[in-house]
Amino acid sequence: MPKKTPAWVLPLALLFLLVFTAYWPALHGAFMWDDDRYPGNPLLAEVGGLARVWLPGQTVQYYPLTFTSFWLERRLWGLEPFGFHVVNVILHCVNAALAGLCLQRLGLRGAWLAAALFGVHPVHAESVAWLSERKNLLSGFFYLSAFASFLKFEDDGERRWYYATVGLFVLALLSKTTACTLPAGLLIARWGRGKTMDERILKAVLPLFALAALGGAMTAAVEKSVVGATSPDLHLSLLQKALLASRAPFFYAAKLLWPARLSFSYERWVLDPQAISAWLWPAAAALVAGLSWFLGRRWSAAIPAALAFFVVTLTPALGFVSVYTFRFSFVADHYQYLASLGPSALIAETLWRARWRWTAGLVLITLLPLTRGRAELYRAPENVWSNAAANAPRSALAHVNLGVYLRGRGLEDESIKHFREAIRLKPDFEDAYDNLGMALLHAGRNSEAALNFERALAIQPNHVSAHRNIGNLLLSRRQYARAERHFVAVIRLRPADAPAYNNLGVALGARGRTEDAANCFREALRLRPGYDSAQENLRLALLKVK
Repeated sequence: MPKKTPAWVLPLALLFLLVFTAYWPALHGAFMWDDDRYPGNPLLAEVGGLARVWLPGQTVQYYPLTFTSFWLERRLWGLEPFGFHVVNVILHCVNAALAGLCLQRLGLRGAWLAAALFGVHPVHAESVAWLSERKNLLSGFFYLSAFASFLKFEDDGERRWYYATVGLFVLALLSKTTACTLPAGLLIARWGRGKTMDERILKAVLPLFALAALGGAMTAAVEKSVVGATSPDLHLSLLQKALLASRAPFFYAAKLLWPARLSFSYERWVLDPQAISAWLWPAAAALVAGLSWFLGRRWSAAIPAALAFFVVTLTPALGFVSVYTFRFSFVADHYQYLASLGPSALIAETLWRARWRWTAGLVLITLLPLTRGRAELYRAPENVWSNAAANAPRSALAHVNLGVYLRGRGLEDESIKHFREAIRLKPDFEDAYDNLGMALLHAGRNSEAALNFERALAIQPNHVSAHRNIGNLLLSRRQYARAERHFVAVIRLRPADAPAYNNLGVALGARGRTEDAANCFREALRLRPGYDSAQENLRLALLKVK
């Protein structure tokens, strides 16, 4: 008698087909903002780069497993984005499948519907189509694998499943430390199943909490020392953090329930504890918490458990730890990648129990083209930023990046408008001043350009691009001593910057320091062999020495 096909095979196959269909346009996506620091990081081109990504401080974030995946792929397809996108889409498909298996093991009859909602929801297009968010997908894979392993340990008590949980959790943290919420999520899931805490489970989760604390502390340190999360506008008071932590979950829930006007970058909220209206968010949060607790006591603990999982999994993005991107917006679609599983499970289970399966099908059919449309945007960065500026017109980051792409197409006047708008929205945005300066420079308005470079440096004295740009401008004006100071600053901040050494050599040579200039040209050639400009400048300098 032929062996019976497991019941999960068909829903799994349909799930993969559905998710791949939703994200097919993402396979043809381009490199985006920040991708030069992740898959495009020059360190990954080095054979020794694999060892260096495991050392703190070598990459923009200490996510060594994520960078290891990029390093391996650089060996396979270089800087061709297609291969990276294929891996991202496959990872998301697998994560949706793991979510379905976990929810099924938790006893949800609508488990595969929840997995499908998670898989095709357009709010996750940012995590899937933006290559820098490989960290979200890879961490999610190990998080969900660890979750499934712990559920097996809970049910049958075999230690091998617990050891697998610990190992997978460590891998999740090494991919992205927002996975630190796993132990809390496990306890919430246990509560949702109606199981009480016992000594065995308590002893099992305590080491996981210790690992989570270690990972969270390292990320906080890296955000401050490497990423630069030290800007004054990141220093939120305790009351401001309370306002943010109560408001953000409503924003994310609204985008899940009604995914309209999604944006790569949203406006930055004003968190004013003195405004009475601001305290409506904490009041609403308390009301929802009380109502969900009441419904949990009356009907099922799964209701407050799903909402608790949502909020707890969002915790790393609720302002308790300063994140650099909070300078521009307190929310982002990719922050709720795993957290969205809570509401997705609750919605799916409600539809399933109410026998509204036709409604579930209608929801999926509605979400599918929305997700394909979001994924399609990532074919060109300009499309993403144009969409962001349209859907979130008060996002300074969207205006700056759209301006950059317009300037790249030679549309200087249009780019200047967006840079000025970014400055109006965020007067302390140094990148906006620097980019405005470049646009003005290309338009021949040199004095205005210099003024904007200086404003950028007044806000951020270590702004490499502003130092370089004003140095080049001063060099063209033959103000060699002033130009020299800026090129020295670039080299101090980026010791491997070959063009800075070359330009410093030009400034020194013009001031009669020919030997010093020759040494700068030699260093530029050492850093970049075959650098034509440095080669010619060195030849001329040596002729003068003779």
